Amino acid sequence: MMLLRARAVGARALTATRRTPTLHPRLFSAAPANLTLAEPPPPPAPPPRKNWDLDGDTLNVWVEADFFTEDSATNGVCALPAAVFGEPFRRDIVHDCVKWQRNNRRQIHRASKRRGDVRGSTRKLYKQKGTGRARVGSARAPIRRGGGKAHGPTRRDFATSFNRRQRKMALRVVLSQKLREGRLTVVPSLNVEPRTRVVAAALRKRDMASALFVDDVIEEGLRRAVANAPRVDALPQIGANVYDILRRDHLVLSESAAFSLAGRLVGR
Repeated sequence: MMLLRARAVGARALTATRRTPTLHPRLFSAAPANLTLAEPPPPPAPPPRKNWDLDGDTLNVWVEADFFTEDSATNGVCALPAAVFGEPFRRDIVHDCVKWQRNNRRQIHRASKRRGDVRGSTRKLYKQKGTGRARVGSARAPIRRGGGKAHGPTRRDFATSFNRRQRKMALRVVLSQKLREGRLTVVPSLNVEPRTRVVAAALRKRDMASALFVDDVIEEGLRRAVANAPRVDALPQIGANVYDILRRDHLVLSESAAFSLAGRLVGR
């Protein structure tokens, strides 16, 4: 009992003598001179440029007639089916299509010969016993000089299959997503002067860091104009694919290529 009373008295004395720490007013009256304040957060990204209107089952997309020129030409309207350019986004379909394309493009450029590929006889070199030498089978064994390679690299086929309906659906998805993000531009024609500066000036005017031009047939002028332009490609509409469209930020379609893609991708 006396021990408990002594402990209680000691606890009260410790509580009475405990002092609450106070901060010195000079330490926090002003920020130090070498203190770097955090930068303000960047402004929110502007909404995507909407260059289309939905009219029932048709998407009215603006046609930029002054894409390669400085003239203020009148922009027209291109009526495209919403079944092709209004497909909901499907990340899984796009991922599977890109993986299929990359697997088909994968190649193995080196291979070694195994013991079955090396030229030579399979005859046993000498008898098993009685010679005093180590036993040996074939001269093409990996342990012998000039023999085959054990566990060496071999040519493999990484190609996989992908459903044709899913291929068309993936292409519709990426075209629709580019249009929703304001990264799809339709122009009347892609017949341009074979000069890289013409294409570079048109892309710089619209803040396009990279672009893919798609036309029915790639003319010589467009091919030469984009040959030396970095991060700029050109493809015929029959060769338009998901992977190449996703590799570039913007997609520029000629009016005829847009109609050809719509006719090729409509339905299943």
